[in-house]
Amino acid sequence: MPALNFKIQFVPHIRSGRKTHTIRSTRKLPIKTGDTLYLYTGMRTRHCQKIIQSVCLKVEDVLIRYRKTFSNDSTERFEVAINGVGLESDEKQALAYADGFKSFSDMMIFWQGRLPFIGHIIHWERRD
Repeated sequence: MPALNFKIQFVPHIRSGRKTHTIRSTRKLPIKTGDTLYLYTGMRTRHCQKIIQSVCLKVEDVLIRYRKTFSNDSTERFEVAINGVGLESDEKQALAYADGFKSFSDMMIFWQGRLPFIGHIIHWERRD
């Protein structure tokens, strides 16, 4: 019965069904396909609120790291790989949008100071 906490900025995207995955560090007790997921905001506070309950569809390995390059394009300055396969610029943009960000640049601002990152993408069933 894994519970996941989300910043308030992601709640509308989760409820609308736009955000159907989350990027997280490796857990001591890993989330597995088929697990029931309980998504909350404000966990461990008196403002705790359940967002949705869903089912884990799949868990993928993810790597996000800064890459030295001379490009001004933010998608080229960062490497993102899922299950060992590097993403192209358009795939990075799609990942960021599905993760609740306006753009890949906004996603990288959110990740600033936390790279390199190795963890998982946890996908859940979309609720409309």
